[in-house]
Amino acid sequence: MNQSTRRTLIERVTNSADESSWDEFVNVYQRYVLGFMLKMGINFHEAEDLTQKVMVKLWKKLPEFEYRPGSCRFRSWLAIISRSLIRDHRNLKQNKLNSQMSDEEVPDVEITAEIETISLNEWKEFISKLAWERISKRFNQLALDVFLQSSQKEIADIAQDLGLAENTVYVYRKRVETALKKEIHNLNYELG
Repeated sequence: MNQSTRRTLIERVTNSADESSWDEFVNVYQRYVLGFMLKMGINFHEAEDLTQKVMVKLWKKLPEFEYRPGSCRFRSWLAIISRSLIRDHRNLKQNKLNSQMSDEEVPDVEITAEIETISLNEWKEFISKLAWERISKRFNQLALDVFLQSSQKEIADIAQDLGLAENTVYVYRKRVETALKKEIHNLNYELG
């Protein structure tokens, strides 16, 4: 993705009929929505169907969406659309279940605060994985291994295990950590 442009992916999809931007958009956000659906307890097959419904709804509604990076987060809007489809899906299932049940009490399955927490946690996980995928292409495997091991081992142990000077371990760790933080920041800006 071209970082030199200030137009985000959302702006490109919202303001044009650019097929390549739409394909990129679907490739990125479909993974997030599917993960969110699964974390909400939807089975995989139904989650795939609901994810497709979200994408269709987005395709229809994006021209109406006004992207304001400082005040209106796209992921919040996306979570609202996803929650709405989950609620409709559950209501439909519950209505079918109610028609089959007698006088039993039906439990309330939607708790807004829990959904917000799930949505935020899924977003953080999604962005972290995507950032890692992107920066992994910029570093050699040794630097990536140093970074990954640094959360579990002492620097001296990593240096000894990999046959590196401790300074080299510090440098590798810092370079990867800095790149990862920057990529997470950029993705949060770019993807909403």
